[in-house]
Amino acid sequence: MKRFASIVLVLLVVPLLLLAQPKPASIPFTTNSDGFIVVPVTLGGSVPIHVIFDTGAGLDVLAPGLIEKVHGKPAGQFTGFRMTGERMDIALFIVPELSVGPVMKKDALVGSWDLLDKLHLDGIISLSDFRQQCFTFDFANKELIFETEETMIKRRAAGKSSPLQVDDPGNQPEHVRSVLDRRPTWAVRNRYR
Repeated sequence: MKRFASIVLVLLVVPLLLLAQPKPASIPFTTNSDGFIVVPVTLGGSVPIHVIFDTGAGLDVLAPGLIEKVHGKPAGQFTGFRMTGERMDIALFIVPELSVGPVMKKDALVGSWDLLDKLHLDGIISLSDFRQQCFTFDFANKELIFETEETMIKRRAAGKSSPLQVDDPGNQPEHVRSVLDRRPTWAVRNRYR
């Protein structure tokens, strides 16, 4: 009888455990009229903003009005070049917190760009923020999915890998691998494998 009760218990508990697999966190995204991906971000722990997700940006850049709102502290200057070759000298600031879904940076270093205030844009977030987080853009469902190790393994098995290099000024280039599949999604793996 004890053996029967144990078998019944296992048959009831195992399916529940399988169903309880943690689903990766996700946030909605939109695309603007220019085709840029726009994601919700929390600035300073309480200020909701919407920023362009720019995989080519080397630095998070925010509108000066937002940096002032969260009492950003001056942190120097950054000189970079746009894809057009235009030189950009950007004032740097430390903001208390910058969060995109579960990815949170305390004392985040950001640039300030006057043009963003003029264009009524909150900011631009770079790929650099996601060095330690696997993620997928699911265009069919308009979701940015923050993958777990398990969900990334499944995604890699279903897709085709493509190398991607992320440069960080002053450091060696970091190699990562993106995973592409036939569905309208774009997944990025955080470590080169």
